[in-house]
Amino acid sequence: MEEEVEEQEIFVGPRDFEGRYHGRGTLRFPASMVRFEGRFRHGEKHGRGTLFFGEPDEDDDPSDSNDTGGSSLSGVFRDGLLEGLGRYTFADGSFLEGTYVAGELCGAVSEVSAVGLVAFTGQYERNCRHGPGIMWLEPLSNSGRIEGTWKDGVLQGKATYFYPDDSRLAGVWKDGTMVSGQFIDTDSSTASGVEYRYEPSDDREVPHALLPDPYEARLVLVKQSLIAGANEGLFAKRRIARGQVASFYNGVRITHKTRDSRPWRDNDNTISLDDELVIDVPPACGSTQRYCASLGHKANHTFTNNAAYDRYSHPRFGDIKCIRAIRDIE
Repeated sequence: MEEEVEEQEIFVGPRDFEGRYHGRGTLRFPASMVRFEGRFRHGEKHGRGTLFFGEPDEDDDPSDSNDTGGSSLSGVFRDGLLEGLGRYTFADGSFLEGTYVAGELCGAVSEVSAVGLVAFTGQYERNCRHGPGIMWLEPLSNSGRIEGTWKDGVLQGKATYFYPDDSRLAGVWKDGTMVSGQFIDTDSSTASGVEYRYEPSDDREVPHALLPDPYEARLVLVKQSLIAGANEGLFAKRRIARGQVASFYNGVRITHKTRDSRPWRDNDNTISLDDELVIDVPPACGSTQRYCASLGHKANHTFTNNAAYDRYSHPRFGDIKCIRAIRDIE
């Protein structure tokens, strides 16, 4: 039979007259690699302190307050549980900050990335998103944001996706994905009447290949390139500011192995998405009469580029690449 063994505790600090932890000290649980540094009251965590989770640094010095190991939870504890404003910091430096009730996040919470960019702000209940909130998609690459309502950690019901210029897709999300959305321009309150939904491509086709992205259609168009020897090119229809997303690069998703095993002439419109997948607009879909759901593959390369490729999280296409201006484009 299995026996439950009580984990050994190592405490450094003062005690009360009954031998209980009392005052400022450090309590370590070596087997589970957890420790608490802060104040105690008659054996319970009580007052300001920090719980550290994960392996300590190589010096293994319990007195080193900078020895954080993995993640940590800090704030003011009451009778062993965190109460009020607290922060949970992950090993990569990203963190959650909000109100704790009896040790659980409950109320207004901000999720912040390792580089200090807000990824989500909204309501939490029982340590997960629950209630109205705003989520920034790929905040480092400015992939827009979603405003809606979360239930048990998942976006559900009416929500709105905002493109980087604040034009938007307003509709309904189910289990975190858009099931129906209509485009509304920045200077309008009227929906377009055209339905969009989350439908990422596979290795064979892009769903609704002739349905343009409404944001992209406002910014760019395809016509004969001005570059000698090139065919069609991508042109700005209006001013595009430095840093703004100008176009999207979607297509079928193939593996690097598939791309590398075929004639290189078939790879003119391929771009690496990640270590596993490549986005491909096959030669048969080179014409906008065959494929115009996205237009990023029409951009040509020069020695004086005005844009660069970047990642983008799209409500219809999923994770793709985009073209972002690296200087103002008139």
